[in-house]
Amino acid sequence: MRLIAGDIWNRWAAAIAIALTAISVVQARAAQQPPAPAAAAKPAAPPSAPAAARQAPPATAAAGACVSCHAAVPKHAAVHPKLADCVSCHVPKTRDAHAFDDKKCTVCHQMVKKNDKFVHGPVAAGECLACHDPHGSDEPAQVRVFGSDLCQKCHVDMKARLAEKRFTHAPVKEDCATCHNPHASPSKYQIRNDSAEQCLACHKTLRKELVTARVQHEAVAVDRECLNCHDPHASDFD
Repeated sequence: MRLIAGDIWNRWAAAIAIALTAISVVQARAAQQPPAPAAAAKPAAPPSAPAAARQAPPATAAAGACVSCHAAVPKHAAVHPKLADCVSCHVPKTRDAHAFDDKKCTVCHQMVKKNDKFVHGPVAAGECLACHDPHGSDEPAQVRVFGSDLCQKCHVDMKARLAEKRFTHAPVKEDCATCHNPHASPSKYQIRNDSAEQCLACHKTLRKELVTARVQHEAVAVDRECLNCHDPHASDFD
């Protein structure tokens, strides 16, 4: 038994010696190799140029300065008379020359008179820009759209009613403002003349007949006058 144990021990000792020798050889070879070259350092990025500071708009600006950016404004057929003096309507606030004082319209445009009992909704609310472009337009009075198309953008119920009728009153097709004052009037529905005079202003032949006739239709002179028989907007009857 002692001989067997001694033999095993000798074998283990020999294996350990061989392993240590191999490790020594590897370490010696590694020591003989030249060191790997160091990685080249990346060149530092050049400092970025400082961002240009955004210039605040001027507290006041002459029209010439404004049109340098807003060049399209003066090209309309109808231009606001104050276009050469932008600050007459625009009030700079915190150095913002684009600020707009929506109460400025009534300073120059007194569209509602003392005896006007009926005022158009947008006018009463100070919403002049609902119908007018404040700078310019290709339409008269700087309206955004000309004629009845402008009115029917809001009065959609009337637009639908007209589409159902066979015959439409000519002024309704062309321009509601022929009969209605678009701002205010003493008469209901902002009618320009609260009497048969509204109709006779255009229907001059009928006026002549009424003046020369010995007997007039009573309905023409009472209550709603012409509207007793006629619809002022549209009808299925000619």
